[in-house]
Amino acid sequence: MAFSSGFSKMASIFTLIFGLLVCLGAASPTEVLAPIVTEDSVGGRMRTRKRDETGSTAGKATLYNACPFTVYSTIVHGTGAGDTGALEEVYQTLEPEESVSHSFEHDAEVGVSWKIWREDTDNTSPVQFEYTWIQGSKRTWYDLSMIDAGEAEWLEDSDEEIVADEGGYEDYTGDIAIKYSFQEYGMTLIPQVDGKEVADGNCLSVKCAADEEFCTAAYNTSDDWGQQHDCEDSVDLKLVLCG
Repeated sequence: MAFSSGFSKMASIFTLIFGLLVCLGAASPTEVLAPIVTEDSVGGRMRTRKRDETGSTAGKATLYNACPFTVYSTIVHGTGAGDTGALEEVYQTLEPEESVSHSFEHDAEVGVSWKIWREDTDNTSPVQFEYTWIQGSKRTWYDLSMIDAGEAEWLEDSDEEIVADEGGYEDYTGDIAIKYSFQEYGMTLIPQVDGKEVADGNCLSVKCAADEEFCTAAYNTSDDWGQQHDCEDSVDLKLVLCG
């Protein structure tokens, strides 16, 4: 894929960010099975949350395709402390109105990047749904990232050339944003408990409105820290594409 060469750098940044957080402590319901299952594949059975010895409760991440076209995704699991192995990737294709879920238990205390893209347009670069479940602090951190989702453009007209350095586009935070392939349809990342949206403090939905050229609620540069959110660990996260 066109984006694969740039992912290793972003994966290392993402893993580093959430590694620091760990150090600081900082459709029908389904039974979610690791590493990944579609909702249809488990026949609509009820899911049971599991509580570990710390009293922390694992939720799940769900991707729902409300778009009128096929969507492609790869879940990329970061490496844990002391793990020098290769990143694990799980590929999935979602047709319209299909969904897939992934348990936080599979990657406790490790950053996950869920890359999502379409292949019916010229821009096949991925949006990234990023999250980590931290058992010790009983928090779930999450964001949407557009950093690898397309070309960078000025938010306001400028003749100056946008030039990335070793840190990417961090020097342009607040001045540029990325043109992503779902711009016409938008997307919404929703924290939920028992299927109901949560809005409490920094535990908020991330909304990329349809027909807006850029999604400024998402990361557009690597130090766009205001776009990161966190909730109590019992939360589920649902990303609705084209909705």
